[in-house]
Amino acid sequence: MCPPVIMGIGLAMMVASAAMGAVTSIQSGNAAAAQAKQQAEYIDNANQVQAADRARRRDALIGQQAALYGASGLDASAGTPADVYASTAADFGSEQYQADIGAANQAAVTKADGKNAAISASNQAFRSLIGTAGKAMTMMNGGYGGTPAAGTQTPTAG
Repeated sequence: MCPPVIMGIGLAMMVASAAMGAVTSIQSGNAAAAQAKQQAEYIDNANQVQAADRARRRDALIGQQAALYGASGLDASAGTPADVYASTAADFGSEQYQADIGAANQAAVTKADGKNAAISASNQAFRSLIGTAGKAMTMMNGGYGGTPAAGTQTPTAG
């Protein structure tokens, strides 16, 4: 039989340990969510840098095409040369569109993963606290070889 003071100390330590575990779990989930948010921002920023580079490459290629047409004596403002410029611009536009969609999807998935990590950590903390409350109630009612706390009832076999 465990003296009430010892039982009280054990109960307090169990509750404190569960609370600390819950706080740590929640902090871990929040850190994962923050990291995911930063990763999503990085994805967006990297896509913007790539878009600027793609635009520079597009403009340089169209400039080269114009120079080649001009050197050959063709009028580059109409007909086939203009169609080639439009096709080049369309190819780069399509490439950029695909990159934008891919980056947006990747960023959205990353953000969702972070939110899910935070929710999972909160759920884990809640389960831990509920489990500890159940153990505390069992302990207070004479479970684990102790005596029931004053004013509590124990089930009787009938």
